[in-house]
Amino acid sequence: MVALDVPVAVGMERALKRRGPREIVVALPVAPPGTVAELAEEADRIVCLSKPPRFLALGYHYRDFPQLADEEVVNALRRAATHERGPVAVSHSDPVGTLKQT
Repeated sequence: MVALDVPVAVGMERALKRRGPREIVVALPVAPPGTVAELAEEADRIVCLSKPPRFLALGYHYRDFPQLADEEVVNALRRAATHERGPVAVSHSDPVGTLKQT
């Protein structure tokens, strides 16, 4: 499962569970503690590097968190689906952001 944000992760994880996978592992770089607890009820394993108690917005936890155009995301997912190698064409130097050390 690839989740781009926490609300999407919750919905995707529940939808995936209906497909009967052997195991569901959710990995997030940062999320609110309550969301991690909610995901842990559904997933077999959850890995979350940072669970700040005062979680305001995902972008606050990154040094660089640029907004991507829908086309950039769709192109990156298409490349990943076809296992193409090489850099993804995006207009930002760090398309996935850099997680701040907290």
